[in-house]
Amino acid sequence: MTNSGLYELARYPEQAELAALSAAPDAALDKAPVLEGKAIPWLIVVSLLVANGWFLEGRGFASLGEFKRATFRLAGFVAIWIAALVWLPLVPTLITRALWVGYILPKVRWLGPAFQNVATS
Repeated sequence: MTNSGLYELARYPEQAELAALSAAPDAALDKAPVLEGKAIPWLIVVSLLVANGWFLEGRGFASLGEFKRATFRLAGFVAIWIAALVWLPLVPTLITRALWVGYILPKVRWLGPAFQNVATS
């Protein structure tokens, strides 16, 4: 067996790192960063997350394809509720809508802390 895995520790990278860290102070905090585009409103983000969870829970996006499918699901969901309000009896439709809102609201309230709390990630 050869000693091919045993090498002397290279001191140069370590010394260069320590010199660079001690030479310059930390960079200034960027208080007004330039962003690429306009942010999506939180209400739309939450709606898309719920649409990605098939309107039973909020679920994050694993790919751009899931995001695109969620937009179509959300549009279909809104269209179905509008059609239900137009063609079905009003009181049962509103009761069903209220029950769904009561079911989904605690799950939506969880989405805010889950997606905005950087301490748990």
